[in-house]
This record gives sequence, structure tokens and C-alpha cells, in this order.
Amino acid sequence: MKKTLFVAFLACITMMFVSCKKEKTLNGTTWKAQIVTTEDMGEDQMEATLTTTLDFTLKFIAASKASMTMTSSATATMGGQTIPIPDMNGNMMASPATLALFVDRNPLRWNRRQLTLADLQAGEEHHFSLNVINNSGANHTYTIENLPKWMTVDTPTNMIGPKEESELNFTVSKDVNVGTYDNIIYLMDENGLYEPLTMNITIEGNKPEWTVADDMKQYSMNIVGRVQIKNEIVTDSRDMVGVFDNTGRCMGVGNVNYDATSAESLVYLTVYDSQMTTHPIEFRLWHFDTGKTMMLTPSEAVTFNPNTIVGSAKSPIVLKADDQYIQQLPLVTGWNWIAFNVYSNDFRNGKEMLKRWNWTEGDMIADDNNNLVLRYESNQWVTNKGQEALDNFKLSVSQSYRIKSSKDMTLDVPGSILRQPIYRQMTVTS
Repeated sequence: MKKTLFVAFLACITMMFVSCKKEKTLNGTTWKAQIVTTEDMGEDQMEATLTTTLDFTLKFIAASKASMTMTSSATATMGGQTIPIPDMNGNMMASPATLALFVDRNPLRWNRRQLTLADLQAGEEHHFSLNVINNSGANHTYTIENLPKWMTVDTPTNMIGPKEESELNFTVSKDVNVGTYDNIIYLMDENGLYEPLTMNITIEGNKPEWTVADDMKQYSMNIVGRVQIKNEIVTDSRDMVGVFDNTGRCMGVGNVNYDATSAESLVYLTVYDSQMTTHPIEFRLWHFDTGKTMMLTPSEAVTFNPNTIVGSAKSPIVLKADDQYIQQLPLVTGWNWIAFNVYSNDFRNGKEMLKRWNWTEGDMIADDNNNLVLRYESNQWVTNKGQEALDNFKLSVSQSYRIKSSKDMTLDVPGSILRQPIYRQMTVTS
């Protein structure tokens, strides 16, 4: 009996291997086989007819992979009565026995089943390597398919010899946006058999270097707040909140603190200044998921006031981000081309806007579209067209500017993102 079942099982396996070439006609097909034998139950007992039923279903997962599920059950007929057959310990089968098999016929393999790359910095080119393995005894031509647009490979197709291993070098573009990417790339051979590789790649934005100068840590106040983006509470401890004055000086910084026990998410800020003078302050959020810096609007007006506490754990002030971002324009020593991708109403008063940044004697701004040149002298701006031109100076998102800087510095420009294509067009004058 056992030998008969074993032969039937081998027949099922053989049929599945042979059927792998008939995917379109056999996929999902169920076969049924009945094996009937007659056993002598001994001198004092009658003959019994033993019936074993095998049901097996073939399913194709891919051109090179298939699975088979086989279910078996056994009964005995004695004197016209059908009874289940116990095992050697007298236990009856609670349900039919099921066996699942998986067949992989692809001769080509990756050297790993998945790839995870984290902490890749945005704005930089990144490289990694993977190996292709030929497990067969014949030459095969492979092709790499389904690569994302921001990724390239040095040898997208090539021939690999029997039992050989070939290294492929991949490059992640420096222009890919911040975020987490889940992709599947495929290793395809000349017969259409493919091997998938799951990739999880995280691109992180450049974290701003918000620090408070030591000489400012003379007077302080404390703030307890809850950060929201639109109406969603921020809970990521990697998100960072900074406090600044109207000239862009950092006065305090802290990370979001999420307590899973109380489900409360708060930020605790200590704000410093070198003087006791009361003045307005502003809040910014560096959002880890997007790598962008956003403006935060407090639920109530907050000014720097030494030795005071604003908000509490039970009643924090709400710091809400909406559609106001900070564009960072890095300047190197010498001449720089710049353009704006955010808009603010403050652009209408360019003279006041320029006061947001710390300039150095001899710095220059050239508005070539209007033949206007501004020069920073004796802590104020002068132009080649007189005071009236300075008073009417406006900044525009539709044109570029040249800036000559005496040192490396960064201009933080607050404003709303330009979403309409018409507002993202710019005139460049050589």
C-alpha cells in the first residue's frame, strides 16, 4: 500500500514538472486519482478494499515558478461498510492530509533576495553593487528590467557563462527626491524566465544645522507646543522645530517628542537671547519625510520674554504648518545665479526683504532684466539708479538674479510653493 502511494506521488510530481511548459492550458487545473487495493485482513477477518484519493492542483506563479497542492485521504470498505483508516497509534485523520510544493526552474539568480538602503543623502550620487549568478551548465543572456528612471546599471544586458557570477554596478541619481521608494527589478534571461529583486531605498534630506550661539545663552524662556501639518499631529521624533528672530538668528531648537503610552506628541523648546528686549519670534519645522523646511504659525502670538513659560503639557500652544515653506539658497564666495521657487508678499518690497539677511560690505545684487545694480555700503544698499530705484525695487519669481557675496552664506527665503506651471517659468538674461 505504501509503495503504491509513493509511486502515485512521484507520478504527480513528474506531471507538474512536465506541465510547466503548458502554462496557458494547465494553470489552475485539478487532477483526481484514486488508488484501490485489496488487503488480506487475516484468517478471522474478511478482505478489505482500501481507497486512497489524491487531488492535486497546479498553479503557475511565473514563467519559471510553479506550485502544486496535493490533498490525500484514505478509507476502507469492509462488508459493505466504509470506515476511516486510523494511523499506527489508532488516531483518525481530522482532515485530509495536504502537501504544498514549490518549483523554481530559473537558472539565473541574484546573490540576494532583497536590498535595503537607508540614510542616503539627497543631492548626492550613490552607488551599490549586486551579483548575477548562473546556476546552470549553459551560457545565458540576461537583461535587467523595470529599473526606475532615477537608477542606472553599468551592464544592463550581457552573457554569463555556466556556473559563473557577474557583478553589476548600480547608480542612484543625485536628483531623486527625498522619500522612501519600494521597487522591484527583474533579472530576465533569453527564454523569458525572470528573477525578481525587491528594493527598499530611503533618500533623506539634508538636515539643517540649527544651533544657538553660545554668546546668546544669557536669557531664556520656555515653550511647550504641539506641531501639526494641516490637521495631522506630527509624531516623528526625527522632525525638528527651530525658533528664530526676524533676522534669521537661531534662538532655540528641539525635536518632536512622542509618548506612545499617553499618545501625546509635544515639543519642548528653550529659547535664548543675549538681551532682555521683548521682540517677535518665528517657528520653523524641518520635516524628515520630505526634507523640506516649513513655516509654523502659532495658535497665539508669541514674543521673546525672559523667565516666562508659554504653553504646558496639558495645554500646549499649537504650531501649525500649512503651505508656507523655506527655500534655502546657498551662496559661495563670488558671483552666484539665484532664482526663487517660493512666493511671498514681501517680494513687493525688496528693500525690506533684503533686511532679512546679514550682508557684508561690498556685496552686490544685479537685476539684469532692469539694468539695476545694488551694492551694500556702510550698512545700507545703494543703486546705480538712485534712491527711487531702491525704494521701488521688487523681487520676482519669473526672473533670475546675480549675487556677489563676500563669504559663503545661505539665504532662507520664506514663501508659498509655486504650484502652477505658468509661475515656474523664468526669464534669463545673459
